[in-house]
Amino acid sequence: MRIEILAAALLSIVLGATGQLFLKLGATRLFAMPRQDGVLGLLRDFIMTWQLSLGLLFYGSSAFVWIYVLSKVNLSVAYPMVGLSFVVVLGLSVLVLGETVKLGQIMGCGLILTGIVMVTRG
Repeated sequence: MRIEILAAALLSIVLGATGQLFLKLGATRLFAMPRQDGVLGLLRDFIMTWQLSLGLLFYGSSAFVWIYVLSKVNLSVAYPMVGLSFVVVLGLSVLVLGETVKLGQIMGCGLILTGIVMVTRG
């Protein structure tokens, strides 16, 4: 895989993982708000929660970059790289959200990375 395609795939993965982080932050904030307006109030608060908007922007940007990657690489090679998102999200969860990591999660990430190397190198 050419370096620019690999870079685009990694960019897509980081954008998607960052989008997930902001969606989590926004969802936590959205459902912590007291609400009496029913569904319309929820929709208004959804629109006004900037973390959700930013999360969707990152996630959408990730999709656009990923479409470029798919145009250049076989799906059977490209798609396993999405597994990197588990590793990136785990790291962001620890660094930004203060979540704790268990040994099984670390071992699972190691297996994911091993599998990605095996698939992309053929």
